[in-house]
Amino acid sequence: MRGAAWVFGKLFGVSGPVGVSTSACVFLGMVEAPLLIKPFLPKLSRSEMFIIMVDGLSVIGGSMMIVLGALIWAKMPNAFSHLLIVFVGLIGLINMGLAVVPHAGEPITLGFLLGKLLTPIVWLTGTPLGDLQTVGSLLGTKVAANEVVAYSDMMALPEGALQPKSLLILTYALGSFGNVGSVAILIGSLSAMTQEKVGEVVELGFKALAAAFLTTCLTATILGLLSALP
Repeated sequence: MRGAAWVFGKLFGVSGPVGVSTSACVFLGMVEAPLLIKPFLPKLSRSEMFIIMVDGLSVIGGSMMIVLGALIWAKMPNAFSHLLIVFVGLIGLINMGLAVVPHAGEPITLGFLLGKLLTPIVWLTGTPLGDLQTVGSLLGTKVAANEVVAYSDMMALPEGALQPKSLLILTYALGSFGNVGSVAILIGSLSAMTQEKVGEVVELGFKALAAAFLTTCLTATILGLLSALP
């Protein structure tokens, strides 16, 4: 980890604490990694805090997600648990409201609407044109709900519903903690670690989510370009 932090510092010009947190995030996750630099968090600049937040939302820790989720839940005070419930509950209320809108076919959801909005970005990843709506809708589900729900929906698709290249791109684009619920967890955990920067962390929350989403899409784009799939 120390070596990875040194490499990050040399390659990207980031400070030691940022290098340690970003390199550790690959192994630990978005909540545990900043704990390694907790004494330095109040001293970080706004841009350094933003890097840490984007990094946390754009990767999945190497540990099993179930174990990581249990650790996060055990460490979160009740106030932060309530914050997560509010975020997820708000999404549920929005979906309930959208369900009453007259619409042919399946009920409209926040994930469906986000999928429509994300279609141009999906096109930029190199996804075949015939799969843009399906991939965009699943990415919208991931942002509105979480990656587990989105992966489950992807696995439930009929065989052949997506072209192989689309499936490859989608698999990597879904692979991060970048969703609304994770923003709540990240805001709560960082606010507990550095109360001096609560306002800054809250302000950067959804900006970090947008940047993390683009980061995972960029990763998926590169994998699509490197693959031999048409």
